[in-house]
Amino acid sequence: MKEEFVLQVKGLSCSYEEGEKVLDGVSVNISKGERIAVLGANGAGKSTFFLCLNGVLKPQEGELWLEGQKIGSHKAKQLRKKVGIVFQDADSQIIASTVRREVSFGPVNLRIPMEEVRLRTEQALDYMGIQRLGERPPHYLSGGEKKQVTIADIIAMEPEVFIFDEPSAALDPVNSEILEVVLSRLSREGRTLMVSTHDVDFAYRFASRLLVFSQGRIIGDGSPEELFAREEILKEAHLKQPILYQLGQGLKEKGILKATFSYPRTAQELLKLL
Repeated sequence: MKEEFVLQVKGLSCSYEEGEKVLDGVSVNISKGERIAVLGANGAGKSTFFLCLNGVLKPQEGELWLEGQKIGSHKAKQLRKKVGIVFQDADSQIIASTVRREVSFGPVNLRIPMEEVRLRTEQALDYMGIQRLGERPPHYLSGGEKKQVTIADIIAMEPEVFIFDEPSAALDPVNSEILEVVLSRLSREGRTLMVSTHDVDFAYRFASRLLVFSQGRIIGDGSPEELFAREEILKEAHLKQPILYQLGQGLKEKGILKATFSYPRTAQELLKLL
C-alpha cells in the first residue's frame, strides 16, 4: 500500500540575496502523526525551511505538496490553513488587544462562520488552560503566558501540521515543562509536530525522527538512536550526544544494560532498567 504523506518537499531552494542559498535543494516527506525534531546550528536554514512550509516565504526552486496536491504560488493560503507555525518570539506573533481576540484572529481570517470562530476560540483557551487570561492584554503577560497564547492561536486554526520554532527559547524550567506536556498531548491526539531546537536532550526524549540541517541542506534524517551515533553528522551540525544517550552507551559497554535493549529516552525509563 502506497504511503500517504501530509507534506512533501521536493528540491526546495531559497535565497535572501542573489547567489546565497539559505536552503539548497531540500527534499523530505512528512507523514501524518510524526514527531520530528529539527536540529542544526544557527543559520543552518531551519527557520527559513519552516517559513516556506507555512507559505510565508516563496522558494525560488522546488515544489511543495500538501496531502497529495501540489501547492502553487496562488495556493499559499492553503499552506497557512493546514500548516500552523508558533514563532520563537511570541511578541512577533501577537497582534490583538486581548487574549481572546488574539486567539480568534486566525479563525476569523479563515472566513469561517462566527459561531464556529467563538467555539474554536473557547476550546483553544480551554486546551491551554488560559481562560482566565481571556480579557487580558497579551503584550503585558509573562513570557510563558505569551507562549501559551501563541500555541492557542494555532490550535484554534486546527491545522494538519504544527510547527514550533525554538518553542522553549527564553522559557524558565517550569514553563518548559508545561510546553512539553502540551506537545505530548498534541502528539497523542495524532497531530503532526515539527519542532526546531538546540536542546538535544529534549529532542532525544521527544522525537521519533530527527532532521539535521547544515548550510541549508538536510545532512541527517532518521531516528534519534541512529543519528546521535553518527559522529560526522554531529560534528558538522555542531551537536553533541544527549546525556541519556551517553549513559545508555556506557551502561551497555559495562554490561549493565543488555545489548538488545534500546537506550533509555527518559529518566523514568533509565530507572526501570536499573
